Amino acid sequence: MGRFGTGFPAGRRRRILDGSTPPPPPPPPGVSEISPALAWDGTAGSGFASLPADPTRVTAKPALRLIVPPRQTFTDTLLIGVYAGANNAGSLYTNMGLSFVRVHYEGTSHDIAAPSYQSFADANGNIVSYFGWWAKLKHNGTNGVSQVYFEAVPSDATMQSRVAGPYTFFPAAALHDLELEVAPSQAQITGQRYQTLRAARDYARSQGANHPRITITEGGDLVFGDTVASYVGQGYLTYEASVPVTLTLDAATVATGTRADARFRSKYGRQHFKGANITLDFKHALEIYNESGLGSPPDWFDGINITNPNGRYDLWRGYPRSRKLSTLIRGRPWLTECSFSNVPYNGTSASLTRGCTVSQGWQEIATDCDCALGNVINDFNSGDYIAAVNAMQVSYAGAGATATLSCSGDWNSTSRTFTAKVDGSEVGTFTVNDSDADYLAGTNYTVQNVVDWINGLSGWSATLLDNSRFATAISIPGGNAGAFTDIDVMSAAFTFVTEFDIHPDFYQVTHVGKENGVLADNVGGGIVAQSLFMKDGPSSDFLVLNNVFDNTNSTQYLSQLGDDHSHVVIAHNSWTRQDFWLRVNVLGYNPDSYCLVANNTAPLLFWEDAADGEVTIAANHFHAGASDPVGATGSSFGGDEDTLFANIAGGDYAPAGALLTNLKSPVLRYDLAGAQRGASAPAGALA
Repeated sequence: MGRFGTGFPAGRRRRILDGSTPPPPPPPPGVSEISPALAWDGTAGSGFASLPADPTRVTAKPALRLIVPPRQTFTDTLLIGVYAGANNAGSLYTNMGLSFVRVHYEGTSHDIAAPSYQSFADANGNIVSYFGWWAKLKHNGTNGVSQVYFEAVPSDATMQSRVAGPYTFFPAAALHDLELEVAPSQAQITGQRYQTLRAARDYARSQGANHPRITITEGGDLVFGDTVASYVGQGYLTYEASVPVTLTLDAATVATGTRADARFRSKYGRQHFKGANITLDFKHALEIYNESGLGSPPDWFDGINITNPNGRYDLWRGYPRSRKLSTLIRGRPWLTECSFSNVPYNGTSASLTRGCTVSQGWQEIATDCDCALGNVINDFNSGDYIAAVNAMQVSYAGAGATATLSCSGDWNSTSRTFTAKVDGSEVGTFTVNDSDADYLAGTNYTVQNVVDWINGLSGWSATLLDNSRFATAISIPGGNAGAFTDIDVMSAAFTFVTEFDIHPDFYQVTHVGKENGVLADNVGGGIVAQSLFMKDGPSSDFLVLNNVFDNTNSTQYLSQLGDDHSHVVIAHNSWTRQDFWLRVNVLGYNPDSYCLVANNTAPLLFWEDAADGEVTIAANHFHAGASDPVGATGSSFGGDEDTLFANIAGGDYAPAGALLTNLKSPVLRYDLAGAQRGASAPAGALA
């Protein structure tokens, strides 16, 4: 097993990477405990004389993101923290480029002087450690609703501070205000034990519970169900299980229903799924729904398993499950130390994806995630979906001199029309649709339906080769699942394929752009995707730090930047095999002077068009034969994926070869593994 293989617990940043025994790390600095001001009476915001306010952005600000979920209840102290940093004249080595981070807790302010690694037990009792700016909230004896703000103050005086919050937390006498049990084989005891999750949730709703817990005490499959009416409390409804349990959807309902029936939808806002005894089973599900009518309160998935046991290539009614969705979990969830397998959109649009593991992933990993920290990706490949599959063979042997077949639209169209022509004149049309009703009717949905129509035309013949994909995906080879016109089926039998035009990414900025984002300390192995695609909208105040992007396909995909960038810092990342392009004319890449691309390693960094001199490109290492990017300083060259890393095939990304002989002044103090970089260190994620 490699350094970052599946045998390593996700989220543990201080780790033994190669089996050796390192010197003990210095003890982390103590974390200060802070209590609310005396004015706080248990009402949210009552401790503040005036609320902290985030200034309107007119220039660069630090990036600052919460790395523990809010709305937690605590009875004594609660460790909270943020990941924060800013470019300070080309470096984040000292204090992540910040003077300090100030935490405001109901009228009490405390300055955190420096970031540190802090360790704590996750939902499954494993000790994990993360880098951030930390403090402990103290329960002062008053129960209620408290608010916390964080303020990052940059070392560069030309920048503005960033204030984030309010984040809500609950000092309380007990962690839960209602305890319920679910045991399907046991008799119901009202107010204590129920046979279904629905019944337990309904009781919690009827009591107006704010922090209830449901403990599942019998294993096996358990239908998730819904709730009679929508409801949300102040805090989370927590699910735990004392034995392994698999939460499922009712297969019969899903089989005869619509996409709306294929959702984990409880109608209960703000749920907390806790512990590895809980598995969410997606073989009958498309997504986890979030109640927009309740204000879309995000759920928290904490150390659980999220999987599709039918495997990564499990089509939904003949098409990829990602086709009509952009997320797996709606509502900007909090994801901590979860295990994902065989599902798409693992951390897409999440508020936080921390310490999760992904195996057999596909489509997107962390696109539009606010903060992706310390995740391990072992296998990410959408290739089975993208590959063309021979679907049908069509020929014509009638009296006409020519015969052609056309099709409108593309695979994302709700309907497509096939047109058969003989001697240039239309002899028949057939429209296929993608709706649930058409799937259930089974008359104009499948490749078989198209074959049957063709075989009903005089002189035409069609042979079914594969019926696993829906007919909306029919294409010509190399047609990218798009429309085709007047394909000759008379000169020789023509083989049509089905294709899905999927564009996978590790991280993408969506069309609305992104301000204040963090992508740090992640390890991606076995990736077949674009690692970084920061286009489709402006990107501002973004940190991409200490990541390994190990792309097994080095020719089909590349990382690329486009559109306006302001204070985007890309530093100490290891691209093992993927090129990195700055695309000015084609994608409109327009960086400002706060942008930094430094101490990375990649095959090459390439200005596709004229260079923009505002971004600082410094101290990167590129493969042998690469050209020095225009405007770059301190670049070095040599080696390739086979010589620059200790054992790339085994997942060991320790620097080797030319990385060790071309040391540079680092711009981050700590590497991906938590080791401190000295005055000189290799480019890339590991020192």
